[in-house]
Amino acid sequence: MDARRLRQGKLPLEPTTPTPNREVVRKPLLSATTLASWTVCHTKPFVQRLLERYGIDLTTAAMRRGAEAHAEVQGALEAAAGPAEITLAEGLREGRFVFEAEAHLVDDRRRLHGYVDLIYARAGNLHVLELKNSRAPNQPDASWGASIWPDHAVQLHLYGLLARSVYDVPPRLHLGYLRGGSKEDALDELTRSNNPEAALVRLTERSVALPHEAPHRERILAEVQAFQRAERAAMIPPPNHIDPAICHRCSVRAWCPNRLDRPGEFVHFDPRLLHD
Repeated sequence: MDARRLRQGKLPLEPTTPTPNREVVRKPLLSATTLASWTVCHTKPFVQRLLERYGIDLTTAAMRRGAEAHAEVQGALEAAAGPAEITLAEGLREGRFVFEAEAHLVDDRRRLHGYVDLIYARAGNLHVLELKNSRAPNQPDASWGASIWPDHAVQLHLYGLLARSVYDVPPRLHLGYLRGGSKEDALDELTRSNNPEAALVRLTERSVALPHEAPHRERILAEVQAFQRAERAAMIPPPNHIDPAICHRCSVRAWCPNRLDRPGEFVHFDPRLLHD
């Protein structure tokens, strides 16, 4: 569905039956990206889920550029490595190098899942490497103790929980901010050596390492439980911030009943347009 048509009034905005825009859409599994969005604003992920139900695509040019940067690095690594001879679990047991791109990790018991950009085994250690097509903050985040954006920390830590659950080993977490030159370093290494292990090590060395100790895991699980409580509620939760500027920058603000920058100005969801 074209969101522009909704704004221009070419589709009905005022529903004739009770709107579902304050009902909570539940999913079988909570994703790492959704939890990261939740920590920025408690309302946002639930509005995003409603927009998905209505078939409204919020993909932006920046998101497409990010996907292209990811694909460039991941594709180059996969092309250099060729088909994997062993599984990641076997690589861990045998102390051999093996990696996966866009690995889907699932924890059914906790109802969690996520797609990890890069995960690899090397020398008996498990590494989780998340890529962002942006720059790291200039100052360390006080709550996480590293130069990382807080929502990125939440996403990466949830990947760590998933990796720990799937492989039963403590993972090492890394956040690669590609705009800092790490993408070029990794691609240059692949051009020079055609060695995916060397390129991944180089990419990891240029990344932000994030400790993944018990307090960090407990903090993430507390956020998971808070989201799942909100998911069982009848109403979309209010924002967990009071900054209208956050709303003004938000990609779902036009549909958000809780927006702070222009209170009360939002597109109502018409049930007649709902996609099953």
